[in-house]
Amino acid sequence: MKFKIMILFLMVIVLAACSQAPEPIAQVEPPTATPLPANTATPTPLPSATPLPTNTPEPTATFTPTATPVPETISVENASRLQMVRRYGSGQMIQTAWSPDGSPVYVLTSIHLRAYDPQTGDLAWEVETGSPQKQMVVSADGKTIRTISADGMVLLWEVGSQQPPKTLLAPQERIELSTLSLSGDRAVLINFDKKSTVWDVNTGKELASNDGASVPMGIIGALVSSGDSVFWTNGFGSGQSQQIQAWEIATGKFLRGMKGSSQLYVTQLAVSPDGSVIAGISRLAVTSQPSYELLVWDVETGNLLQKINFSDDIHTFAFVPGQRKAYLAIDNGTIVPVDLETGKPGGGFGRSKTAVISMAVSADGAKLSAAGADGIVRVFDLANNDLIHEIEMDVSLSVAPYETSGENYILRYDLYNGIGTDQDGKSIAVLSHDRMKIDLIDPATLKIKKSTNFTMLPLDTIAMSQDGKVLAAADSANQIILYHASSGGIKN
Repeated sequence: MKFKIMILFLMVIVLAACSQAPEPIAQVEPPTATPLPANTATPTPLPSATPLPTNTPEPTATFTPTATPVPETISVENASRLQMVRRYGSGQMIQTAWSPDGSPVYVLTSIHLRAYDPQTGDLAWEVETGSPQKQMVVSADGKTIRTISADGMVLLWEVGSQQPPKTLLAPQERIELSTLSLSGDRAVLINFDKKSTVWDVNTGKELASNDGASVPMGIIGALVSSGDSVFWTNGFGSGQSQQIQAWEIATGKFLRGMKGSSQLYVTQLAVSPDGSVIAGISRLAVTSQPSYELLVWDVETGNLLQKINFSDDIHTFAFVPGQRKAYLAIDNGTIVPVDLETGKPGGGFGRSKTAVISMAVSADGAKLSAAGADGIVRVFDLANNDLIHEIEMDVSLSVAPYETSGENYILRYDLYNGIGTDQDGKSIAVLSHDRMKIDLIDPATLKIKKSTNFTMLPLDTIAMSQDGKVLAAADSANQIILYHASSGGIKN
């Protein structure tokens, strides 16, 4: 019985094993499909593509120092590396002059030497001066122009040519004052030791020297161009007495002084084209009412010929060649003719809104050019005082006359501070040509981004805060005005 039971048990085991045999095969089918190796093959390109090395940040790291350079103070050692990126405007107005035949009219700015057709205002010739020139003299044949800089260097320019100028004189010492004679053939230089030297511009040779005796016991305030035989100095001696003195070019010796000038505080001296008279502007404040006068002396005798009084300040004046006549630019904006024989002024014309920097009359006395601080050169026909043309110069730095009273005289300054900038150089503030508002310039495009509101009085000087948020201006009545740079509106 036990044996049968054992046999039955073994059969049950065998049957169980036979019935379970397909199950391992069914279970093995999923491994045979091997989905995992197929799925593991798909991510394999990801490591092989290795995108991380392609987007390596190394180039960004190397660019960072260039984008944020360390500020470097400008010095003698690194000044040669400075390069002009861009320039706004044409600098400031310096002088206007005429060709001997009456066309073209020349204009000297702190950047350019230009020639314009006076009838149409068209630009006929332009050349960059490279460095600021303080005076120009047109040759008698009109083919060349000589200019002199503040340091005494004399350059010769061929009219109509783009060739670099020829250097006629290059002083080897520091020069305080310099001027050319009316012909341009002589240059007078005064160094910081008050030594006057006269030079032949054509040969570059020194002609004479006065060994530092330019103004006995005094200081030189100005050097005046004249003929090829005499030059003039204007300064102050002991006790602040004014000394206007003539010196001989051939020997450098003192000739004579102008009579009646010691207490008149005369400035802006000029000699007539024929060298017969010398004139200057006197501004006195002896009484409550300021006195403005044009004083005229005879060159040969030193005698005072005329004292012509005006109630308004005189900006500048110009002689008429071949005539005892001059034109004066007055503070009320008009140009007034004056007979130097009688001292009587004529009717005014012109009506300029800003100060006149320089005037010149053509050789035939028919036309007058007036260069204004607003960058406009106005050309007039003197037959009827009619305006012929207005030539826009697009100056970037205008001039404002500013006056303050001394003990018994009036000091007149020319203010040139017409530019301000923020610390980062993102905005440039400039005075408008009419000095009635401030323009904010984008230094990248040189276009006006915004302008402040117009003022009642002309602005003399401006400044911008370091963060570029506030603009400050002083007007001709000494009022300080603050503006919001973002809106242009008045802050205070």
